[in-house]
Amino acid sequence: MGFSRPVAGRCSSDAAQSTAALLRLDGHEVRVVRDGMSALECRKNFRPEVILLDIGLPDLDGYDVARRIRAMLDPANLWHA
Repeated sequence: MGFSRPVAGRCSSDAAQSTAALLRLDGHEVRVVRDGMSALECRKNFRPEVILLDIGLPDLDGYDVARRIRAMLDPANLWHA
């Protein structure tokens, strides 16, 4: 995997910690957030290369977070699945 700075935004603490642990085992520097606003703040401060979002986040769901992030970035630099 070519990315080294992912963020895992998950509403389930166990799922978030499990995802983060697996990514760390592969040598990635990971941040875990539990809500949409924290995901946006982490994107600004941590500057991740990949963001894994749960669509069921509290306050802002994953769709809203993704829309806001896309609006902040140059479309030529976006890749999403």
